[in-house]
Amino acid sequence: MVQMVDRMGTANELFKRDRLSEALDIYETIDEAALNEVHIYGFVNNKGALFMRLGRYADALRCFERALEVQPGSLEAAYNKGISLRSLGRNEQALQAFSVVTDQEPEHYAGLCGTADAQTALDMLEEAEASATKALQAQPNERRAYMIRAMVRLRVSNFLGAISDLEDAQRLGYEGKEFDEAYSIANSLQGDVLLKENQYAEARKYYEKALVHGDSDNPHINLLFHLAFTDLALGNTEEAEKGMRQVLSIDPHFYSANATFGTHLAKSAKMGSPEAREAVACLTKASAAKPMSNAEVEFHLGVAHVKLEEFEKAANAFHKAIEVDPNHQGARDAITVVEGQLALNVVSSKSFEVLLAKLPLRKPLRNTGFLAPFGSR
Repeated sequence: MVQMVDRMGTANELFKRDRLSEALDIYETIDEAALNEVHIYGFVNNKGALFMRLGRYADALRCFERALEVQPGSLEAAYNKGISLRSLGRNEQALQAFSVVTDQEPEHYAGLCGTADAQTALDMLEEAEASATKALQAQPNERRAYMIRAMVRLRVSNFLGAISDLEDAQRLGYEGKEFDEAYSIANSLQGDVLLKENQYAEARKYYEKALVHGDSDNPHINLLFHLAFTDLALGNTEEAEKGMRQVLSIDPHFYSANATFGTHLAKSAKMGSPEAREAVACLTKASAAKPMSNAEVEFHLGVAHVKLEEFEKAANAFHKAIEVDPNHQGARDAITVVEGQLALNVVSSKSFEVLLAKLPLRKPLRNTGFLAPFGSR
């Protein structure tokens, strides 16, 4: 027995030093029959923990169940069993295992965290938030429960609550890629909430934080678009145009960017300018992507064609706008001038400059119906 105990000590020390394969090799040479009950429990529980580290969850579960056979009242082994079941996706059984722990110790921090995690996986979100909150009441200076509750709050669209929990977790030392990803998502989603409420300046602050904590080498294209969109709404024209062009350099067919940026350029471009041609390119892509679905896209495509003195194409676009929205007064006014002068064969850009001055093309973006994003793409 002494020899087996010595081997256990050696294996345990290797395990602590993260020499997992070497530790497992020694554990495999230990004869359980040569150990007493106390040593058997330590042996199978530690071996199970090693299997967990190696991702061998089924082997770990067998070890923890054996540990509970030896010491049925062990909260440690019951908790470890719950963790292995959770890792195997057996969430209802994991929840039962964690309940063994919390029934005996209602303020058991790890048990409450495990419970909250399993409840989250089972879509028991209200219960999960309550369990995580109870864990934090038991140990307010531990970060795991903050992270679990943050994930729950993301699921129930409590983005400010999620941000607060993530910041508390960070205060307690949580950092790295997982934190950055969660924090970026939470801030981006809160920005979306504010964008829908037309609170552009506040939305932009959250989008900026999301961008800082996101993947700097591969920023999320929707986030880049929303940031540019808020700049456009706030009148930060130079930044907005730079942002929109960045989005379209990543995905030239991104519908929202083509529609929004093309509309902006159609309004602001001078007659015969490169910006007018860029507007035509953007709006043509938007129209092709979702044909006959948005009267504003068709109308502003017509405006852009006018600014290039492409009057027949402009007339076609205005007709499409009216087909989509028969009450679109801007398109009706424009088509009257276009077709009247085309019939007389005396179309001139001068007459359209007069018309464009009368149409609602110089209002800020927020008043044009393009306030809300067009969708993810």
